[in-house]
Amino acid sequence: MEEVVEGKEFSFPREEEKVLSFWTQIDAFKTQLRRTEHLPEYIFYDGPPFATGLPHYGHILAGTIKDIVTRYQTMTGHHVTRRFGWDCHGLPIENLIDKKFGIKLKSQVLEMGIDKYNEECRSVVDLYVEEWEKVITRSGRWIDFKKDYKTMDLSFMESVWWVFAQLFDKNLIYKGFKVMPYSTGLKTPLSSSEAKGTYKKVSDPEAMVTFPVIGDQDNAAFVAWTTTPWTLPCNLALCVNPEFVYLKVRNKHNGRVYVVAEPRLSALPSFANAAADTKKANKGGDSAAADSYEILEKFDGASLVGKKYEPLFDYFSDFSSEAFRVVADDYVTDGSGTGIVHCAPAFGEDDYRVCLENNIVEKGEGLVVAVDEDGLFTERITHFFGRYVKDADKDIIEAVKAKGRLVKTGSFTHEYPFCPRSDTPLLNRALPSWFMRVDEQLKEQLLENTKETHWVPSHVKDKRFHNWLENARDWCISRSRFWGTPLPIWISDDGEEVVVMDSVDKLEKLSGVKVFDLHRHHIDQITIPSSRGPEFGVLRRVEDVFDCWFESGSMPYAYIHYPFENKELFEKNFPGDFVAEGLDQTRGWYVKLASLNYPQLLYLNKESIHYCSFPEADGTRVERRIEQSVTRMMTVIDLARNIRERHKLPLKTPLKEITVVHPDADFLDDITGKLREYVLEELNVRSLVTCNDTLKYASLKAEPDFSVLGKRLGKSMRLVAKEVKEMSQQDILRFEEAGKVTIAGHTLELTDIKIVRVFKRPDGLKDTEIDANGDGDVLVLLDLRPDDSLYEAGVAREIVNRVQKLRKKSGLEPTDVVEVYIESLDKDESVLQQVLSSQEQYIKDTIGSSFLPPTSMPSHAVILSDESFQNVSKLSFKISLARPALKFN
Repeated sequence: MEEVVEGKEFSFPREEEKVLSFWTQIDAFKTQLRRTEHLPEYIFYDGPPFATGLPHYGHILAGTIKDIVTRYQTMTGHHVTRRFGWDCHGLPIENLIDKKFGIKLKSQVLEMGIDKYNEECRSVVDLYVEEWEKVITRSGRWIDFKKDYKTMDLSFMESVWWVFAQLFDKNLIYKGFKVMPYSTGLKTPLSSSEAKGTYKKVSDPEAMVTFPVIGDQDNAAFVAWTTTPWTLPCNLALCVNPEFVYLKVRNKHNGRVYVVAEPRLSALPSFANAAADTKKANKGGDSAAADSYEILEKFDGASLVGKKYEPLFDYFSDFSSEAFRVVADDYVTDGSGTGIVHCAPAFGEDDYRVCLENNIVEKGEGLVVAVDEDGLFTERITHFFGRYVKDADKDIIEAVKAKGRLVKTGSFTHEYPFCPRSDTPLLNRALPSWFMRVDEQLKEQLLENTKETHWVPSHVKDKRFHNWLENARDWCISRSRFWGTPLPIWISDDGEEVVVMDSVDKLEKLSGVKVFDLHRHHIDQITIPSSRGPEFGVLRRVEDVFDCWFESGSMPYAYIHYPFENKELFEKNFPGDFVAEGLDQTRGWYVKLASLNYPQLLYLNKESIHYCSFPEADGTRVERRIEQSVTRMMTVIDLARNIRERHKLPLKTPLKEITVVHPDADFLDDITGKLREYVLEELNVRSLVTCNDTLKYASLKAEPDFSVLGKRLGKSMRLVAKEVKEMSQQDILRFEEAGKVTIAGHTLELTDIKIVRVFKRPDGLKDTEIDANGDGDVLVLLDLRPDDSLYEAGVAREIVNRVQKLRKKSGLEPTDVVEVYIESLDKDESVLQQVLSSQEQYIKDTIGSSFLPPTSMPSHAVILSDESFQNVSKLSFKISLARPALKFN
């Protein structure tokens, strides 16, 4: 190559082009790869962009960093494969086709045909591939475009299926209802990170409405405030804060009696200005409101729980036995509104949670979602059937007003989330979806693994990324769309048989159909005969496709078609060595990579060596008594874990006591017998107490099961229902013991009446100190109060755990004797010293010796390893391992 001399005519762009031309002439990149094939692999993951847009400055900046690092690693003795990749599925592609054909509704896609729609999507995937290659190559980056990977390739999609199957087999996949940000423009839910992307300042109608208290002597009404009037037809409950003080007040002007939280009295309109602007009231500046009302009564929120009220509309009258009552939860605030929240469980995350916890709705697929995929009311909401919900706001307010239930209305200006792709308002909507479980154990594993990674800059790892992982929730991995990798789940019509495909070969063998493409229009029609026999029909694939983040998160497996090819390459070099992307990927691709690719490989169990097949199960040898005992234990553990989750208490936080309440001595014996230690260990609780007095911690309520009794009793149902609800505590206990009761001439059995146990918190204790959870049969209480001895024991375990990791890191065998020194890095050293003193015996028993103070370390000591630890259970310290000091006489 000719020598370059800077001068008057020198041009950087022209000289760069000469260099690029020379590289092309000698095939420099491929030559480098060929010459380093024998060297150790350095694994680089290149995040796949969409080719539906042109590269911008951010891509070039990240690409330059990628090129520098991979060149350096090559020049320091590594073989670095660099393959470009493309994100091919998902909403960006579908958006282009929707705009091209003017598609706004899902039904329009079905009319067009999924096959035609998907092929149109395929045709635009590589819209700007040539431009990308031109720009990236011109920037001087060495990367292989000829051997690129695409998420729509059969090989990539098959590996995604395999990844999903591993998660399914590990019980990390489940189907459930979840209230999520929903785009009516795209007809699909968005992830929480997507939903946070675009907010706009909008003005929405607001309404303050009444819910008359049934049986109140003053004809009082609860007052709730909402900025989503379209949810009012779907109201099933009212929620108060159990700790707030509530007022019953009479309007001196019109005599109406309302119930609101004491701090929110100013939100009510004053008769001096009945149309007072709610925005001013919400700031607490309307002192005239306080002068307009006479206080009749004060009571705490907890006393309102269970009170029934008259619903606004009769669209959900079939829910009346369980719904239209007051529940309590501390998510209710006194910063705005009335301190009483109207709950429509299908359209609010907290609404759904509190209604589920209070048995107003049930888990599973029975939740009624009265708004369809296009944001239109379904036929259940008869008066507004077929109308877009936000367009119906004003008419719903008018309907409330016509019923005499409107206290006041106005407009409310606030920031509201919009779909970043369709620019339509997002709705919170409950959707049956498929989820990847992200439990406390997985989160802790991810956080531990992150400590082993090196980030530039480091604060992104310690703060931003750490926070995302720490607050991670179950991941909705399905989308109700068309162009994507289909979920490989085939289900029978009765829902009893589920088959998950982990390969194309498995699908072909089970279906007898040759498969050449895994997109929906090629496999949706493929059925699988039931393994139970022809009388059970066939299994059909669920309609959903994967969230495209799941596909890109599977990239380390899928871009080399693992495990179907390149097994040795993958298993020797997983996980990868280097990624470099924009800051936004800390909550996008990086989180998904961490979730799907943590070092406990998806294809391996933690400890698993199997040479033989599983034996055939022999049903005659099943111990029903043991099975029943284990089921009871698991019920108690699940209920207690839910309490922990509610209070955001991780399992590593030890608790003092669990109390199990049940009238059956056999049930309690199961929990306190051989399974006692399992319960304590699984829940990290020190002691277990049982109680057979069901009235000590709970009050009993009897509710008739309308679905069972309705047809049987006919006109007698109303009378029977009334008497069932009036059963006393002792009546209910006698009924449970006898198994049947005669009411109004009808004999009712245990299956006809639901017995609900409502927790009675001991006097003087808050829900943050003791809380309970039950399933209608057993009640579980957890003592949540902090305990010094428990804290010290927990800290000691954390310290010992770090000593053991340091030993392993130093290559020590269990029999190797070392001296362990610990030094406090906190200003107040007394807390650490108290832990070491109170837990000395445990420490000795576990690591074989006590900790030594750093002041006793000889000057000639041989340090094997030392490390400082920050904020471990609020303590910071340094641990040093040294060879035993030689003693000189």
